[in-house]
Order: sequence, then structure tokens, then C-alpha cells
Amino acid sequence: MMRLASYEQCVMDNEILGACFRIVGGFEVNEDTLGVDVLRDVGHRADFIGHEQTLRHLRKTRWQPSLTSRDGWETWEAKGAKDMREVAREEVRRILSEHHPHYVTQEQAQELDRLARAGQNRILSRPGACAEEGSMARLQDKVAIVTGGGTGIGRGIALAYAREGAIVVIANRREEKGQAVVNEIDWEGGRASCAPTSALSPISTTWWSVPWRRMGESTSWLTMPG
Repeated sequence: MMRLASYEQCVMDNEILGACFRIVGGFEVNEDTLGVDVLRDVGHRADFIGHEQTLRHLRKTRWQPSLTSRDGWETWEAKGAKDMREVAREEVRRILSEHHPHYVTQEQAQELDRLARAGQNRILSRPGACAEEGSMARLQDKVAIVTGGGTGIGRGIALAYAREGAIVVIANRREEKGQAVVNEIDWEGGRASCAPTSALSPISTTWWSVPWRRMGESTSWLTMPG
């Protein structure tokens, strides 16, 4: 993804977000932050920089940009008169040269995948695994066919059937939406499959329904738009 992105824009956006977060964070107003006693102590002829109260609050109240220049014109020109894009490019190069993330090895990745699959298999092996705690799994091993089950109410019904132990067939016109719900059910430990089809096309219902007859008795066929 980052091969198509602008690294300079990323660091500039980071600076903008930092300023936004500081603004929406507001200011803490209380007796200590108002510093009325400090005003009396210092008076109008001195400065507050060296006062203990200033030092105590300075770092958490003052936001310091890393890209935006706060120098005067002459100083900015003396430093090269760089615009924000140039400064951002230098920051990107610094980050890429100094930041060395620690990636998992191939063996570690394989072990993590093995643990995940083992845990998933343990969940799937339990009767009524997708049923909610305390549920009687009233639809255990039954087949529930939900057309339009990829979005909205159809999705909610498909998830509810799976949580009652049903084997859910999500017949959806948009395969990617149906598969997303299948993935949800799969993560909950249920059983489901996506069949791209349309409720208005009876021919398309024959090829995907036959294999599911071997998995259980079809007890519910619910048609939802989608």
C-alpha cells in the first residue's frame, strides 16, 4: 500500500494531526494553571521563564512542531529557505535510515498461524460452537439458506442462525459482501458458505444448493433484498 503513497504527505499529515489533537485537548483551568500567585510574585517588570510554575507546565501545554518553521524571515532564509515539502522529505529520509523495526521471522509467522488454526479447530470441533453461551443451539446441524445475507437485516439473520448452530448458506448477489459475513461466522466458530446468486434467478440456485444437502437438513429459506 505504501508503494503508492507519499511519505512526505504522511509526515506532514502527522504534524497537522498533532496540532489538531493539541487544540481539541483544550487547556486545564484551575488555581495552579492560572497562576495568580505567580503573577503577584513576578510582577510586570520581570519574565516567567525561570519560574518553577512555568517549568512545571511548559512541556505539557506547549506544542512544538517538527516541520513548520517558526523562525523569522532572515533566519529561515539563512537555513536554506526550505519549504515544508523539502523539510518533510528530509524527515522521511531520517526516519527510513534510523528506524529499524523488528519483524517476526518466517518460523515465528508459521508458528503463530499454527496456533491460530489449532485454536480455531478446537472451537469448530465443539457441538454448537457458534451458539451463544447458554443457548440450546436450536438449529444445530440444520441448513439455513439466506438470500441477501451479505448486508443489513439479512446479515443479522445469518449471524443469528449461525449462533444457534445452523449451517448457513449466504446467497448474495455481491459475492464480496457475502464472503465478509462468512468470515464473521467463521471467526465466531460457526459454519457458513457464500453462494453468489440472485433471488430473481431460479436457475442459479440449483448448482450451489445440492452440495449442502449432504451437510444437514434444510429447514429455513429466507429471502432478503440484496
